[in-house]
Amino acid sequence: MTGSEIKSQLLKAGITPKSVTHRNKNWIALAFEYDVKLNAAVKKTEGRQWSKTLNCWLIPKNKQLLELLIENI
Repeated sequence: MTGSEIKSQLLKAGITPKSVTHRNKNWIALAFEYDVKLNAAVKKTEGRQWSKTLNCWLIPKNKQLLELLIENI
């Protein structure tokens, strides 16, 4: 899956992905309205963290993790 295909799939699911650097690490910030199903899918993602500062989920910047997230949605 290409980067644009991944972004498109996430946007369809209601998730806005954004590349960020937070605490000297590269992450993909996942912004979305509260949704039990989406939260459950993100929680299955290895290395995910909730950022109180950014008020969104962060996952390591990794194509395979994004593909797995899409499968879990």
